[in-house]
Amino acid sequence: MAPIRVGIVGLSASPGGSGWAKETHLPYLQASPAYEITGILNSTLESSQEAVRAFKLTDTAKPFPDIETMAADPDIDLITVCVEVKSHAHFVKVALEHSKHVYCEWPLAKDLKETEELAALAKSKGIQGYVGLESRLSPVSVKLRELLSESIIGKVLSTDVTGTLGTPPKIWSEKALFYLDVNSGQSPLHTRFGHFLDAFCFIVGELDEFTSLLATHEKEVKVYDVAVPLLAQAATNPDATSRMVQRTSPDEILIHGKLTSGALTSLHIRSGSTDADGNNLRWLITGTEGVIEVTQKAGQFL
Repeated sequence: MAPIRVGIVGLSASPGGSGWAKETHLPYLQASPAYEITGILNSTLESSQEAVRAFKLTDTAKPFPDIETMAADPDIDLITVCVEVKSHAHFVKVALEHSKHVYCEWPLAKDLKETEELAALAKSKGIQGYVGLESRLSPVSVKLRELLSESIIGKVLSTDVTGTLGTPPKIWSEKALFYLDVNSGQSPLHTRFGHFLDAFCFIVGELDEFTSLLATHEKEVKVYDVAVPLLAQAATNPDATSRMVQRTSPDEILIHGKLTSGALTSLHIRSGSTDADGNNLRWLITGTEGVIEVTQKAGQFL
């Protein structure tokens, strides 16, 4: 079978750019015989050309100046979108309109309205669309789902999650303001918690009914016009340019509800230090014949 020909949107060769595409998508696509990278699109044609050279793709990949040209190219079957969430809908929509299959990083779009429009367009075109929700494929998630499917603890009665996002930022990068904005679709609510919530529902089932609360305690952040890795250096430089920005992304995420199975659930993700045992995540699943406890010391949830 011929390999699937892939166009990547957002594979920058610049030091501070598109780390996710560079560190995860590129190595896998290059290593797999099932795929061939045939196109690169960045913010400018020059940036696209530089990426093709830097990642040694000159034998197979074309640099593109815009998504319309890439989506119209007959040598591309699948377009993968790895840019800021605010731009997801634009790139995905154009790709779908040209009947290209799409793999888009999570979240698919910045809000429900955009997401539903893209899903409807893909369905009308008969296109396969994929969203990168990889937490459900982690070894822990897979094992938990397996144990529950075997009724290892009997019928699940309730499940309780507590976790921390870490200390809220007091300084931040002008180049990543989306992280501070709850309406960007790319705050910790949508990314860190969103990925975990998908895995949670994959393992114990969907929420049938719930109430939720969000709270933001640290509302002002000093922002420097440098990349995130250079923040510490900028903060010690008295001549570094900065400004204060209002932060709306939540420090506290609280959900109480009931799963479709009837089990009760509570999820509380907060900011601040780890718990007394050094855990940044603690998850209890209580059944009629036992309890499963999952703890984690550091890193993304699951």
